[in-house]
Amino acid sequence: MSTSDLTGGPADTSRLTGERQGTITARAVILGALGAVAINIWVPFSAYSAHSSRLIFGYLPMATLLPFAVVVLPANALVKVLAPRWVLRPAELVVIFVMGWVASA
Repeated sequence: MSTSDLTGGPADTSRLTGERQGTITARAVILGALGAVAINIWVPFSAYSAHSSRLIFGYLPMATLLPFAVVVLPANALVKVLAPRWVLRPAELVVIFVMGWVASA
C-alpha cells in the first residue's frame, strides 16, 4: 500500500491492471507491424502501377503521415466514443507511427 492510498490521493493502479502508462504494448506492436506491411505494399503500387509521386522521399514521408492522419487518428477518435477502454494511448500511437516511419525509410 502506498502513501497516496492512505492520504486519499490518486492510487497507482498499474499493479492491478498489469500495464504502465509508458510501456510498449503488444497491440501497438501488432498494429505498427500491420501498418509497416501496408506501407510496403502501398508505396510500390503507387509508384509503379498508379504512376503517382514517390511517397517515401523527405524527412517525414507521406506514406507514413497520410495513413496515420486519415485512418489511425479518426479511427481512434471513433473508438474513444464507442468503446473507450479500447482507445489507443499516446505512447501506443507513437509506437505505431514510428514503426510506419521506419518501414517507409
